[in-house]
This record gives sequence, structure tokens and C-alpha cells, in this order.
Amino acid sequence: MDSKLRCVFELPMDTQPPQNNIDASPAPQPQVEVPKPSPKANNIEAELKKAGEEIKRLREEISSLRQDNLQLK
Repeated sequence: MDSKLRCVFELPMDTQPPQNNIDASPAPQPQVEVPKPSPKANNIEAELKKAGEEIKRLREEISSLRQDNLQLK
């Protein structure tokens, strides 16, 4: 299979020359709205701190319950 394949495309010959209907005026630029910072973005750090404290508290509770479980065994 050392042969090479060749693909040939034939375009139909039109009686009219191709017309370029290109408008010379530049296209209007789309309006890009910049998102305003939401009030929630300011509270992200506070929420992260609160979630971290809750995780710490829950881990301590798990540790305490495991110790109680070992004592009951």
C-alpha cells in the first residue's frame, strides 16, 4: 500500500463571473457589557472563613465521637 490517493474537485463552470458582494464598510462592533462586581463577591472571604470554622468544629466532633465509640467497645 505504497500508493498515494489523489482527490480532485471539479467546480461547475458558470456562465456568469463570480460576484463579490462584500460591503466595504466595517462591521459594527458588538456591545460587550462588563459584568459589575456582585455584592456576593465581597462576602466570599467571610463565607470561606465561616465554612473553614465549621469544618474544624465538625472534625473535632468526629474525633470526640470516635473516642467515645472506642471507650464503649
